[in-house]
Amino acid sequence: MKRILMATALAVVLVPTASFAGTTNNTSIKPGGGWVDLSTPAGNATFNTYWFRVQPGKSYCAETQAGFFSDQSGDSVIEVYLQDSITLIASNDDDAVEPRGYRLSRVCWIATEAAGSVEYVKVRNFSSGSPSQNYRLRVTETTLFAPYFITGGGYDAFLLMKNTTNQTINGQIKLFDGATGAQLGATQTFAVLPNANKNYSLSAAPFSLGGGATGNFQISIDGPSGSIMGSITSISFTAGVSFDTAIAPREDWSN
Repeated sequence: MKRILMATALAVVLVPTASFAGTTNNTSIKPGGGWVDLSTPAGNATFNTYWFRVQPGKSYCAETQAGFFSDQSGDSVIEVYLQDSITLIASNDDDAVEPRGYRLSRVCWIATEAAGSVEYVKVRNFSSGSPSQNYRLRVTETTLFAPYFITGGGYDAFLLMKNTTNQTINGQIKLFDGATGAQLGATQTFAVLPNANKNYSLSAAPFSLGGGATGNFQISIDGPSGSIMGSITSISFTAGVSFDTAIAPREDWSN
C-alpha cells in the first residue's frame, strides 16, 4: 500500500499546473503531434495554455494558424514561459520571419532548461476589442541532424549552411562521437545573416578536430523549420575521395 501511495503522489507532482491568471485550460501538447484547435474568448485577457517537456540544447517553434470558421479579424499572440511559469522566453504578435502569415504568430527558441523540464505556450488575442476567435496551434522541434563526418588520416570535413530567410538565424552546433555518443569539444554558437552562408572546416578552430575524429552533428536554431539548410562534406584531397551527408530535421509526419 505504501508503494502505491508513493507512486500516486509522484505522479501528482509531475503534472504541471500553470499559475497564469485568465487561463482557460492547461493541456499538454506534443512537439510534432500536429495542429491543435482552440478558441479564444472575446478580448485579450484570457489565454489558452499548453505545456510540454523539453530537451536542453534542442530547438522548438510554436506557431498559430487560422482556425475553422475564423475571420480576417483574427490576430493572435504567442508567449512561451519557462517551467516557473513566470520567466518569459519569447513572445510574438505578427511573425516577421519567412514563411509568414497574416497577423499570425510564431516563436522559435533553443531550450536551456534541464531534461524533462516543462515549458508553457500561451495563446491569446492581440486586441482587447477582438471578438472570439478560432485558431490552430502546433509545436514542432526544429533541431537539425547530420549522420556522419570524418577528419584525420588525410580527411577534412566541411559544414556548409545557408539561411533561407529574411532575418538573421542564430544557433548552436554540437558534435558527437559516432561510437560513444559523447560530445566532442564545446558547443559552438553561430549567426547566419539573411540569405547568407556560414561555412566551417572541422579541422580548424573553433572545432579543431584535425587530429582525427568520426561522428555526427546536432544543430539547434532560433528560426522556423527550413530556415537553415546545408550539408557536411568529408573529403580527402590526397586520395581524391569525397562524400556528402545532408543536414535534416527529425521527421514530423503530422499535418
